[in-house]
Amino acid sequence: MERCQCPAAQQNTQAHTKFLQGLSLFEERYTMVGFERAGAYRVVDFVDQRLADHICRIDTQLKPYAQGL
Repeated sequence: MERCQCPAAQQNTQAHTKFLQGLSLFEERYTMVGFERAGAYRVVDFVDQRLADHICRIDTQLKPYAQGL
């Protein structure tokens, strides 16, 4: 996004950081208590929601800037 000078580049970087921080919290919990079925469902829901939101709101803004690459 930055290479293509997309105005959403900073927002994209922030979203990636928040996503990784969220995954890190799940990892910490898993390390502390081990596998829990409910925790696994929460991870799947978290990833599903974040990816859908990110792709629909942020990544789609890259399309006009990435054409021709």
